[in-house]
Amino acid sequence: MVKDLNNSRPFDVHRWSSHPEVNTFVDHLWLSGFGSLLSSLEPKRGPKPLSSLKKQFKVVLLDLYLCWCEDPDQCLGLSLSNGAFVANSRYNALHISKRIIPIIHTLVDHGFIGLHLGTEGANKVTRVWPEAPLIEYFKDVTFSHLLVGQAEDQEVIVLSEKVVRYNSKSDKEEYVTKAIEYLDSDHSSIPLWRDNLTQYNALLDHTYIDIGDLEDPWIPYESRNKYGVMVKGKIHISQHRKFVKRIFYRGCWELGGRFHGGYWQQIKSNLRSKILINDQRTVEIDYSGLHVSLAYALEGVKPSQDPYALPPTLQDYTSVEQRSVVKSLVLMAINAKSRSAAFSAFRFDQDTGSKPKTLTNTVLSGLLDLFLDAHPVLEKYICHDHGVKFMKLDGEITAYIINRFTAKGIPMLSVHDSYIVPYDKDQLLIEAMDDATKLIVGQRLGSSYDTIGSGITQALNNQDRMDTYGNHQRWQILAELNAKVVRCKSYLDRRQEWLESGHLGT
Repeated sequence: MVKDLNNSRPFDVHRWSSHPEVNTFVDHLWLSGFGSLLSSLEPKRGPKPLSSLKKQFKVVLLDLYLCWCEDPDQCLGLSLSNGAFVANSRYNALHISKRIIPIIHTLVDHGFIGLHLGTEGANKVTRVWPEAPLIEYFKDVTFSHLLVGQAEDQEVIVLSEKVVRYNSKSDKEEYVTKAIEYLDSDHSSIPLWRDNLTQYNALLDHTYIDIGDLEDPWIPYESRNKYGVMVKGKIHISQHRKFVKRIFYRGCWELGGRFHGGYWQQIKSNLRSKILINDQRTVEIDYSGLHVSLAYALEGVKPSQDPYALPPTLQDYTSVEQRSVVKSLVLMAINAKSRSAAFSAFRFDQDTGSKPKTLTNTVLSGLLDLFLDAHPVLEKYICHDHGVKFMKLDGEITAYIINRFTAKGIPMLSVHDSYIVPYDKDQLLIEAMDDATKLIVGQRLGSSYDTIGSGITQALNNQDRMDTYGNHQRWQILAELNAKVVRCKSYLDRRQEWLESGHLGT
């Protein structure tokens, strides 16, 4: 059987469980033959490794088991180069070392693991997956896969930078992002950031987050990779994919600081609207044109109600289509260092065969000029690489909102400048969003709604507040749509397994 190598996820060096049932399973396999099989890999001399051979085997075994439980056709991606595993790194809490490489090869040689060798020079990692003999052991497992989780002291604050690597396939140098080491003393807020995010992850770990009408726990996708090639794969909707990290960019604590992780960041808004948190429907609210609004706020000026609305300019485009083009172009321009880079990024982001894909630099430049004519105060923020600086601000805003909800024990999800909360917590979210921007940039920023919660629904009949929430008919339609919740049998089965596994989420 040919494996779909695009249906894969990275190997997790923090896969772990201390539950007695899991330990009994690992001990049984180790004593039944795997221990003797791998015993030749024990070092004969030298310093004692930070992580034992059995411990490293356990991490491999459990991650392969979860990979198979999520999707029997799924692969794990990992590098087999010696430098891929740094035992004393802060990003390697279980001290997984290069000793894991001969473990992988030994299991492959004895038919327990399948392998498709990657090309390190082309920055393509190896894929592995459990084969039939190992799967037979997995079928005998009596504990729930939900008892397998993450190492408790996994690092959640990440400092990243882009490094140049040579790609042997393209014969070109390219930038790749890697996590770099740091000291807690490098920034006074690091311990507080870590403590806050650890509490948030603990809350998510005990929260059931799923999509009610999803029969198979994955969503197929098709997207372009960095080379512009269309690839197909799956986004797995899993309780093992909720861990969130806060990542700072370019090796600088003043750039980025956004929250990354959680499968909800990978799916489109129409699917996010179906997310249920602890079996309760949700509402998503975001800031309207956040980075443009942040630029205005930094200038001490109130932004216009809709900065992306320009007079009809693009031929054969409706006002809605043109607005979408303007919004995408401006966001690209805020993040770009030059106009040509912004225009290339804009076209790359468009769907193949779409009208915006064919827009020339001349047309896009004219459109950008019209935007700046309408918003001259934003000139210095366009095509001057300000996006990563704004991400620092929206990271701080998101941190404030997450911490507010975590302190109340209320789970919420973030998609950078957009937030998903239980249906009856919409007013609390609006208050937190307002307070966050007042504190961080000095003024309240506008919000937009594609779904609405009980607070706004109750306000629909209060005519004194209609100006706040816009057109009455639109909100009535959204309220009716949001009230329709579908729970398919597969969802109910997954949730029942969660409850039976003993998690605190109810």
